[in-house]
Amino acid sequence: MKRRMGIFAVLLLLAAVPPVAMGAVHKAKTRSVSATLQVVNLSSQGNPPLSGSTVNVGTGKGTLGSGAVVGTATYNAPNFASKFTLFLATGTIKGSFTGTGSVNQDGSGSGSGSGKVLGGTGTYKGASGKFTFTAAVPASGPSTFQIKGKIKY
Repeated sequence: MKRRMGIFAVLLLLAAVPPVAMGAVHKAKTRSVSATLQVVNLSSQGNPPLSGSTVNVGTGKGTLGSGAVVGTATYNAPNFASKFTLFLATGTIKGSFTGTGSVNQDGSGSGSGSGKVLGGTGTYKGASGKFTFTAAVPASGPSTFQIKGKIKY
């Protein structure tokens, strides 16, 4: 009889705990997103943006909030590819992108391309999506990326 009462008490307790508190899975929803990222090169190898690679850091602000971004890029002019992690208040978003760019005689440049969201943590666990971007690269100072796309989480 005590065993039955114990099982009943556990079942009653489970019924009283909201599903969110038990880690219930929410239904993923697709959202339109836009953001502006400003990044600088932390270190480089080779001769970016013509060839070689960079480690980049910066900040971002958009429809998902504000945060920090860390990434790596490889260059084989006019093409480039990057992997990044965006750190937001409620989790991280990981992704990659590819694009093409050009460099002006004064050292400034521009680029554009597309990318994919490849996962995340926290609120963004299991995130997926696609985006496009344009980039403005001044001769000195941070590069500015304008991003638009969709993310599902």
